[in-house]
Amino acid sequence: TVADSITTLKKLETIPKGTLHINGNPTSDSISLGWNSGTNAPEDVTAYVISYVDTVSGLALTTDFIEGTTCTLTGLKSGRRYDISIKAVGDKVRFNDSDYSEADWFWTEQGKAIAPMGLAGEATAKTITLSWNNADNAAGYKVAYKLSTASEWTEKNVNVQEGDTSSFTLTGLNPETSQTYQFKVMTKGETGYADSDYSDPVAIATIAQTKLATPVVTFGTVMDNGTPVSGAVLASWDAVDNAEGYTLRYYRAGQSSADATEVERTTNSYTFLDVVPGSTYHVEVRANGDDDLYATSDVAEKSFVKLATPTNVSYTTTGQWPQQQRMVSWDAVGNATQYAYWYKRTGQTDYTSGTTSNTYFNANNLAGGTYEFHIKATNTTTTGTDTIYFDSDDVTCTFSR
Repeated sequence: TVADSITTLKKLETIPKGTLHINGNPTSDSISLGWNSGTNAPEDVTAYVISYVDTVSGLALTTDFIEGTTCTLTGLKSGRRYDISIKAVGDKVRFNDSDYSEADWFWTEQGKAIAPMGLAGEATAKTITLSWNNADNAAGYKVAYKLSTASEWTEKNVNVQEGDTSSFTLTGLNPETSQTYQFKVMTKGETGYADSDYSDPVAIATIAQTKLATPVVTFGTVMDNGTPVSGAVLASWDAVDNAEGYTLRYYRAGQSSADATEVERTTNSYTFLDVVPGSTYHVEVRANGDDDLYATSDVAEKSFVKLATPTNVSYTTTGQWPQQQRMVSWDAVGNATQYAYWYKRTGQTDYTSGTTSNTYFNANNLAGGTYEFHIKATNTTTTGTDTIYFDSDDVTCTFSR
């Protein structure tokens, strides 16, 4: 039959474990091997194939056909154990291939990782960021740092970061003065590699923070088409170089500073509306830095008062003619140093004006007729005080004599 005519090829004998041996010393990335044909006749073997497995990664590789009885496995990982098997290759005419031998194992020599290169730093007032080129065979890094005047180093572990570089940022530094720190970095070797030595130290200095200038605050009247806006006060200040914004806080007399209203401003002014007459407003303004290169300024403190409007304004006549006394009077206004008045008689176009430190106006010398009389409280203090006073609104009193 056809089946009887087929000759079954004999399989070469499996090469015994222990036949593989190392020629010389392994390196960190190669092993040189030698062997013999085992129980097979050398002339029956056409070649050999070696299988080797990285026992850490599980990566299994095989060689091409090897016609001799030696070879060098290259491209291996440092400090790794490799399980290595060999099989004899038959000519497929008389013999088929043998099975792979039971594995022998060998170790590559442990290599040493290389310290990182390209250390460079960027500093601000509060931070230093150190970067370096990623090293081959790195499982991580150890960064050591200290003040240049200190003797002890502080060490921090850092993971390998994606890309060509890794970095470490030291934070919480004193921004008030420039300080110099020294840094060095060690490569922590991946499996099979010893840690590197530390790199040469590099020195990096922080930048002393600059304190922003204190704003100079002034108060003014808010105008609308030339007419003062009732109950409005404008707080303004010159722009401060390098300020990123301003914080304005205010509270009224009788309130606690802790209860102050706080307003963030990107411009250098703020308008107070619905100002309560007679009440003192305490105002604080500071310029805000970037909290790194520029520190927040000192607080500028200033107060303003819109004087209360005079009350109980009235015209009275006392006594008998010709000793009659005619006057316009009003109640005293707190913080007023004087009172401004202006009046005109019906039929007149122009006002007559003046000031008085009294709380009355003598009308004895006025001619007979009906008068429109205006009065407001003022404070003429302009220097030597941190409080600015704004005139009160005026009150109109109409009388006849």
